[in-house]
Amino acid sequence: SPKGSEEWPTIYRRSFRGVGKKLDRVQKITMGNLEYVGEWHSHPYGASCLPSEMDLQALQWLNDDVMAPEGLPALMLIMADNNEYGFYLRKMEEAR
Repeated sequence: SPKGSEEWPTIYRRSFRGVGKKLDRVQKITMGNLEYVGEWHSHPYGASCLPSEMDLQALQWLNDDVMAPEGLPALMLIMADNNEYGFYLRKMEEAR
């Protein structure tokens, strides 16, 4: 985890400290051929793969602040109990 992340048994908040530099390094090493596509995380045992309110807020942030400026939709994968998973794609607004 990046420094500043917070970890508890039922919640995890990843810090973004230094993540931008690491993504920039990947871009440089791959000459722009490897792109950031989204976020993934898991939910605790017994929970579904449906997004929580916090997940929806994170997906909105991912869309508005990270992906939309690049002209891309936001993608989130949530892993859950019993091998369930859900992919959530934030629909892009049409250009006006």
